[in-house]
Amino acid sequence: MSQSPNISPTVFDNPMIPLEIALWDAKTIATYLRRDSVKSVLETVVVVPGFPRPVRIPTTRGPGQPRWKAVEVIAYVESFQVQ
Repeated sequence: MSQSPNISPTVFDNPMIPLEIALWDAKTIATYLRRDSVKSVLETVVVVPGFPRPVRIPTTRGPGQPRWKAVEVIAYVESFQVQ
């Protein structure tokens, strides 16, 4: 009888999600933009016209917390790169 491979539980606790399908919360966006606070991202970044619209997955408690498609946030930021 074969034994299961010895795989660290962290592999399953934090699986790598491909960037193409990843959803970021405001904290992740703050980290990506090197902002000091989530509050500043919510009050000054995601409200700018043209910033990608959030995804809200409904829950039994309501519309859910906003999440943004990672690839859309990255494309938005890269659109401001100085040539």
